[in-house]
Amino acid sequence: MPTALERFMLQERQEGKLEGKTEGRKETLISVIRNMLKDNMSMDKISKLTGLSEKEIEKLQTNE
Repeated sequence: MPTALERFMLQERQEGKLEGKTEGRKETLISVIRNMLKDNMSMDKISKLTGLSEKEIEKLQTNE
């Protein structure tokens, strides 16, 4: 049976992996949205496809 420290370390490692996956997905989504914008896709269409608000998409557009 693992000790409390071992359980804690395992939990921290699992949380770190999850955090890394989440960050990777976020970066991928940002890249895809920027490509959509470069391809002159409408904000409305991007919003519908990604689930982000037009305001959030505008922020990505201005932070290129």
